[in-house]
Amino acid sequence: MGRRAAAVRLRHAARRPASWLAMVAVAPATLACCGLSETWRPPAAILVGAIGAVAAVGGLMRTVDAASWAAARALWPAAGAGLAGLVDALRSCGGVTSATVIAACATTTAMLAVQARAAAPPATASGAALIAGVIAAGAAAVATLTGVRVAAWPLVALAGWGAAAALLVVRSAARPGAVATAVPPGAVMVSALVAMVACLFLAPEWSWGYAAMAGGWLLVDALPRAALAYGMDGDAARCRLLATATGGQWRRGRAAARLLAASAAVLGWPPLVAAALSGTVASGTRPLAIAAAIAAAAGVLAALVAASLAAGGSRDTALCAALVAALAAFTVGATVRDRGSEPMEPPPGLMLSNPADPATLLGPWEEPRFCQCPRGVVSCPASPVSAFRFRSVPPRCSSW
Repeated sequence: MGRRAAAVRLRHAARRPASWLAMVAVAPATLACCGLSETWRPPAAILVGAIGAVAAVGGLMRTVDAASWAAARALWPAAGAGLAGLVDALRSCGGVTSATVIAACATTTAMLAVQARAAAPPATASGAALIAGVIAAGAAAVATLTGVRVAAWPLVALAGWGAAAALLVVRSAARPGAVATAVPPGAVMVSALVAMVACLFLAPEWSWGYAAMAGGWLLVDALPRAALAYGMDGDAARCRLLATATGGQWRRGRAAARLLAASAAVLGWPPLVAAALSGTVASGTRPLAIAAAIAAAAGVLAALVAASLAAGGSRDTALCAALVAALAAFTVGATVRDRGSEPMEPPPGLMLSNPADPATLLGPWEEPRFCQCPRGVVSCPASPVSAFRFRSVPPRCSSW
């Protein structure tokens, strides 16, 4: 009976578009994490695993068998990470990065299953799982920046279960009949004001931090509520019944667009205030660009959710499509940055001195000459004639 039930769950997961979308998106995102530096590789892998798990699992129904259903759905993003590890086996970071993504997937899935059994709304559970992934990624970033080498999966486990326990406490303390959310209602506004003062006024060079904060809130708070709409995902008959009761599939898409637009307005007005209070046009350009980016991101997410619902997809598929788009944007950005950070080749005639290679060291009759180049200090070996000729004249180096 147990094997038959497991086979049924796997077949059901194989028929879901969200399963295939999550697997296809997690594989290149894992490969993109391998191209990052050692400092940002663990946080990025944790985020990829958490987003992939939420995209694949979606809104679990409130059943006692939630753990097995979640495990059957989470196998797909984990398989994508495993395939990426096999493809990138030639790199030294392939196995570690894939293991980190799979660990984040497993912990996020366990958190979703626990909240489903505790009768938490799917939007609340998905948002809390994403927030736990962000917390775990931040802890991993702090650990790597401070030089503390901590394994990734304990950070994910502690953050995930801590967020799950905090969510259950908040839900139990909520007013009867009130809709529970993953974050307090004023948390987004308070964080936007703090980030505005810190990133847009006190340290304008860190203005990208406000953009990252706003994009994070759109993904972890507004998107689950817009896609899952505080309800359970059901079968096709239930979706058709809901579409008939609400007047069509596009009606649900418009409701999601209004919710995302409201969140974008809350997050977008601080950059507009910063642009209005800036003294010059040049200083106000960056806040205006941030506000435009927030509006564009909310528009893309709303269009993806509305199109998925209008095509007859479930709310799980709508959430997955939007999260897969976020993973695709991360993959493209990481790939472009990896290619743009390739080392420059030295110009002809210059040789880098390497103490480990005797062939690049200077002889006793040669006078060292050094040039400051974009790659650092470059040593140019001088011939005996030039060393005798220019012994009293410092050599000139061309700036390239």
